[in-house]
Amino acid sequence: MRKISLVIILLVLTAAVSHAQQVYCPPPNIGFEDGTFTGWACDTGMVDGAGTVNVIYSGPISNRQTLISPISGLELDPWGNFPTLCPWGGSYSVRLGNEQSGRGAERISYTFNVPAGTNEYDMIFYYAVVLQNPPHLSYQQPRFTVKTFDVTDNTYVDCASFDFIASADLPGFKPSPAGDTVFYKDWAPSTLHLRGYAGKQMRLEFTTNDCTLG
Repeated sequence: MRKISLVIILLVLTAAVSHAQQVYCPPPNIGFEDGTFTGWACDTGMVDGAGTVNVIYSGPISNRQTLISPISGLELDPWGNFPTLCPWGGSYSVRLGNEQSGRGAERISYTFNVPAGTNEYDMIFYYAVVLQNPPHLSYQQPRFTVKTFDVTDNTYVDCASFDFIASADLPGFKPSPAGDTVFYKDWAPSTLHLRGYAGKQMRLEFTTNDCTLG
């Protein structure tokens, strides 16, 4: 049986609004519009038996941090039959993770500064997810997380994070017609609301990991 450890496809966009409704330009290449990973850090590593992800900087690795171009994006995902290139704008997407098992973990992250005087700052991203759902305990399952780290204060922002753990009852997920234990979610938008972080340095982290049993 072909095994799906975890596949993530995502596109990041940005919008920033202050109380004065001033709109700021997005940080450079945060939507991969250059067709490269410029400005992004790419890390790879492993997830241990307790579910802790350990990654180090590696640069983009083919089939772990994969750039989806307008040409390759003409393909449909074989598990969810959705386009691999985000249909809601932008010329590039990124696939994070792959179809192989072995306790692998991948991360891409982007560090930026919230403009001074900006009391409201929203980061909008679009994502699609494919997860295999093996019969494991929750902490042992394949997983996709989105986190926001306050670099200035050295702490994670709890209200600006998402956590998808493989399960048959994940909201918005459907069973794949191509695999009994595979579930997918088609492209959808999500927003990270950052309030009160004016002038601070922040880091977006997108992480995938296989199941912990290898």
